[in-house]
Amino acid sequence: AIHLVITSVHTGVLLVANKGRPFSSSNFEAVRNIGTSDKEIGEGIGNKGLGFRSVEALTNDVHIFSAGAQKPAPPFDGYCFRFASMEEIAKLLEEIGASPEVAAKVAADIPRYLVPVAVNEQPDEVRRLAELGYATVVCLPLASSREVELAEKQVAALTNAAVPVQLFLDRLASLEVSIVRAGIEVEKKTLTRAVEPLLRDSSSSIRMQRVTMSDGSAFLVVRQTLQKDAVLAAVAKSIPAAPPLKRWLSWKGDAVVSIAVWLNKVVEPRLYNFLPMDDHAVSPMAGHIDAPFFADIDRRTVKPDLPLNQLLIQGAADTAAKACFAIVDEGLVVPPSAVVDMAAWSDARIATIVAA
Repeated sequence: AIHLVITSVHTGVLLVANKGRPFSSSNFEAVRNIGTSDKEIGEGIGNKGLGFRSVEALTNDVHIFSAGAQKPAPPFDGYCFRFASMEEIAKLLEEIGASPEVAAKVAADIPRYLVPVAVNEQPDEVRRLAELGYATVVCLPLASSREVELAEKQVAALTNAAVPVQLFLDRLASLEVSIVRAGIEVEKKTLTRAVEPLLRDSSSSIRMQRVTMSDGSAFLVVRQTLQKDAVLAAVAKSIPAAPPLKRWLSWKGDAVVSIAVWLNKVVEPRLYNFLPMDDHAVSPMAGHIDAPFFADIDRRTVKPDLPLNQLLIQGAADTAAKACFAIVDEGLVVPPSAVVDMAAWSDARIATIVAA
């Protein structure tokens, strides 16, 4: 759930809630220390420990509320905290004997994320999300007209995206977005995805599904898991150009490449890194490609010549070729255009799909 509650032109709060697992001690430590995500490489949407810092575009006073070990119920009784202000840090230092001068200098230099503070009060909006069974809520107070305007733009970009945001997000059953202004809900939209398996051959290395979005658009989505040894070799080759990839040598999860072509409408081809990247990240095939690309921090663009990213594009081509043959061999009922789109690659990548 993503709820934007606007109380005035200058104030509001953006609430982001999920029904996954509540915060654990390792989650708590990871969110406090930049670059130390506790996700295994390949496990989920992030792995650099940087994504959480994106909230700073909206607020410098983020609050996190999480359920305890038991089933979520109001109020949240697990990790509930915010991060100390510079003034609070200075005061804490003075309380343990630092001089005002030293306290002020340290408070100005130390990352606030290293100093969490317990939060005992829970706003009504947060309690309501607990009542609905959500496990964790990230609460972003908005304290200026600029922050309110930016939050509105971000929410609008989510619900009116040129490409479907949740197309490749298997673990996201639905995404509820609402905007409340002066106590009145002025907009509410629920984004969903329905999945229908298509491939009958259980021994195939690919998985094929028809995925229908809440707006009625339908996609043929095909997935394949790449060989771990090849992925690790590509990671090693990429480290000189992208040193942060060194940590990826401990990749624990599967490297899955997915492709999607539309079945009933035309949309612009896009590269995804779980979520769609911006319109500069154009897919070389006549459809979408999702893979654990090594991307810029903002996840908007990728370096296509990086060996890891090249391997993932080749994996997408291999997936497309296998899907084309499977559709024909099994006589699957899909529009012929789906086969054409999976085989149609841009001039620069013709050799990639031909090789596949």
